Amino acid sequence: DTSGRREIQPRFTYNGNAWFVRSLKAYPDALQEMNALKAANNKNEATFNSGFKSNKGLSAGEFIRDSSAYAKLTSYHPDTMRYEVNNANNGYLVFSEIFYDDWRAEIDGKPVTVNKVDYTLRGIPVPAGKHNVKLYFDKGPESTNMIEKTLSIAILIGMLVLIAMWLKSYTGKQEA
Repeated sequence: DTSGRREIQPRFTYNGNAWFVRSLKAYPDALQEMNALKAANNKNEATFNSGFKSNKGLSAGEFIRDSSAYAKLTSYHPDTMRYEVNNANNGYLVFSEIFYDDWRAEIDGKPVTVNKVDYTLRGIPVPAGKHNVKLYFDKGPESTNMIEKTLSIAILIGMLVLIAMWLKSYTGKQEA
């Protein structure tokens, strides 16, 4: 285009924040899973490494995704995401978020295992019906929040000690 105009280019490979797949395929290791991804249609199928620890108990399978199935992101924060999902059948939901061990999921307030699918993404099985899904980062007992709080208190105490020492030396000079 020589006119200098920019046009919107549709991206047909865009899946959104989360989507239901029609099949889940198992591979025995990461290399075979990566090779399978080259030919996979990730809108309809997800792959997983059956040897990965978070995927223990996950089985390959086929799913029926009804025409009105959806997964809608209703609230976003970097460490907590909430979705409203609906599918007439049991399904498997893939999130366009990177898998890390400390991410947890709940469906209607009940914990569910987060799997590592498509080599790097998160996925969870979802029962039929309308549900609220929450993905959140489990900071654990030794979170940075606790470290920051402890460090702040130590700095505050140190400053109070320094102020007390300065006041003591200042009032001592006044009396002399």
